[in-house]
Amino acid sequence: MNLSLKRKIQWLSPLLMLGLIGPYSSSYAANKIYCSMYTETAVAQNEQNIKNNCGYDVMPRWSSDAAHHTEWCLNASNKAAKNENTARIGQLAKCPGVQFPAGADKGCHIYSIVAIGQNKANLSAECSLSGPTWSASYTHHYRWCTTASKDHTNAQITARQKALDKCAQ
Repeated sequence: MNLSLKRKIQWLSPLLMLGLIGPYSSSYAANKIYCSMYTETAVAQNEQNIKNNCGYDVMPRWSSDAAHHTEWCLNASNKAAKNENTARIGQLAKCPGVQFPAGADKGCHIYSIVAIGQNKANLSAECSLSGPTWSASYTHHYRWCTTASKDHTNAQITARQKALDKCAQ
């Protein structure tokens, strides 16, 4: 992927994921700009999949066919497009060798990794902390983060850490 495209994806991805750009309808069909970026991101994600031998090959999610991704996007709902991108990000995050999934929001990527690490500490220390906050799912944490404010994500990390510290006493 060329550097210019990579910069566009890094800059626009958080806005796209948060729904800050695009039409305010249930379908992106009227927004060819969004679908262009969606397609570039989907193809870049599949390139990471192939390059890192992740082994994801379930079609149509993992495809290098730009025309397929564009056609799908033009007919998809807002929620479906967001969910599809988030699903690919979640799968790439599990793949050894992928340090930063294409199309991911950097802050939410870091938040998700920290949340999973805190859950691993919970399990290792046998703290028995449970609930959605203590999920081992990257996609769960990532999806939540894309809808939360920075203050709220920081508060979640702090609250989990306080619970872990209390357990260790």
